[in-house]
Amino acid sequence: MKRKNVISRVTPASASHEALRAMADHKAKGFRITNMKEILCHNATAFIALEEGTYAVKTELISKIGDRAVQIFGYAASNANECLICGNYFKKAVVDMGIDWDTFSFTEEEQDLISYAEALHEDPNHVPDDIYEALQSRYDEETMVVLVTYSCMLLANNYFNNIVGTEIDDYLKAYLDS
Repeated sequence: MKRKNVISRVTPASASHEALRAMADHKAKGFRITNMKEILCHNATAFIALEEGTYAVKTELISKIGDRAVQIFGYAASNANECLICGNYFKKAVVDMGIDWDTFSFTEEEQDLISYAEALHEDPNHVPDDIYEALQSRYDEETMVVLVTYSCMLLANNYFNNIVGTEIDDYLKAYLDS
């Protein structure tokens, strides 16, 4: 069931000076202003904390495990949490890599990340040891810290969208499952 939109989107006409600056800085880095970001812009500090923090940690994780693995992990976590926006954002990212969504196969590493994403959805407080052990056999402790931090940021984005009923962006509608 789709949640009712409970917080409006900020428009340039209604945005504070700080929110306009945060949006301009974000766009200058090459990012789009999405429906979620327009809601977050009711408060520039909230926008910066969630969006800039997420992108910074995601960039660090990509440098450690690769873009494809991060995007597939993001899809798995967001899909498990029923976040249409984030799930389809990551699905688009995979397709934009030239990967045929309907025919590709996951690597063993991606399967481990998917298991972790699904366990986070089931109970983030009790991820089974065997799932952590599979990740620990692949990644050093620094990478594990970045992965867990990104997991928290990703879940925060999922929860934010689901809690406030963010509408899916037009550019993502083509990626919705039929």
